[in-house]
Amino acid sequence: MSLDDVAKEWDALARRDPLWAILTDPGKKEGGWDPEEFFTTGEHEVTSLLSRCDQLGYPRQRVAALDFGCGVGRVTQALADRFDRSVGVDIAPTMIDRARALNHHGDQVTYVVNDSSDLTRFETGSFDLVFSIIVLQHMEPELSTSYITEFVRICAPGGLVFFQIPHGPVPGVPMPRDAYRAEITVISAPTAVATGAWFTAEVQLVNASDRPWPASAARPIGLGNHWLDPNGQRIVADDGRAHLAADLAAGATMTLALECRAPGAPGRYLLEVDVVQERVAWFGDRGVTVPTQVPIEVVGRASSEGGEDATVVADGHMDMYGVPRADVEAVLRRADAQLLLVEEVPRCGPDWVSYDYYVAKPERSRRGWRRRARRSAGT
Repeated sequence: MSLDDVAKEWDALARRDPLWAILTDPGKKEGGWDPEEFFTTGEHEVTSLLSRCDQLGYPRQRVAALDFGCGVGRVTQALADRFDRSVGVDIAPTMIDRARALNHHGDQVTYVVNDSSDLTRFETGSFDLVFSIIVLQHMEPELSTSYITEFVRICAPGGLVFFQIPHGPVPGVPMPRDAYRAEITVISAPTAVATGAWFTAEVQLVNASDRPWPASAARPIGLGNHWLDPNGQRIVADDGRAHLAADLAAGATMTLALECRAPGAPGRYLLEVDVVQERVAWFGDRGVTVPTQVPIEVVGRASSEGGEDATVVADGHMDMYGVPRADVEAVLRRADAQLLLVEEVPRCGPDWVSYDYYVAKPERSRRGWRRRARRSAGT
């Protein structure tokens, strides 16, 4: 996913349901978050973080803090109670607009739209704390590791960088081959959709094996889809999802609503629906299940009336990317940062191994760091 795509997705989510897009609690969808309750979670987040920071002895002072991927300011506001000033940075203009409207700290808090692949708008050594969670995981590794380098650069000597990023998916355990036997029937689906538009296909799924399928395992089972051209060549390998709502016994049937997104170019396509054991296998690839195909024509562009939802990821799902811990540590070494602590925290759900990183900036003079930055830039 390109940086421009990330910006469009988050801006659309901000227009649709900004609080739930940031904290996707299943019970809080469609405006279910009470703003006071929502911002209280940020208070808890910052209280816990600074308690650990006190144990580590960083940051040395609390003048300025930066919240990267701030959304509507859930953490930015809480940081303003502990630092002289805080800055929230986000790629989505609508998120920043909402954050400014919800700001209760006046000029002590600043919100900034940053749609660049770097943070050069901020000077080297500007912040005593740089904070980011549940943000880098939605960027391809080349981009997320570049931002990590920037976090270290803009952190002040004696400051602390705290960020979270997944290491990678939890290793899956394959089921016996016969357990991948399923019968799939598309009950209803549109015959034509606009380019890039989301739509729902109603699908009946039968567990045709002699083993139960678990709904809450580390590798959940559910429906997914591919997009093929009229000749059966795969165009999009992985699109929508509809996971089991409960365990499905051998021989049992369940009807699921599969959210799919049309390809971005007009034309005739085949919607191929299959069953997937996440991070393990597609049932069709096991040779005992035949995926179901439905012809769909993709036409024109999504109308302006439906344009907002056309760019929203179904049910708040966004692409997830991991960076192995060894690679993150290598990035920090190249940035001449001091890794204080790494903790495994399940911020990405049961399917991913994720780490929190506590990183100190060596206590050099600000002038020395600026000279080093200029030498690196060749000036």
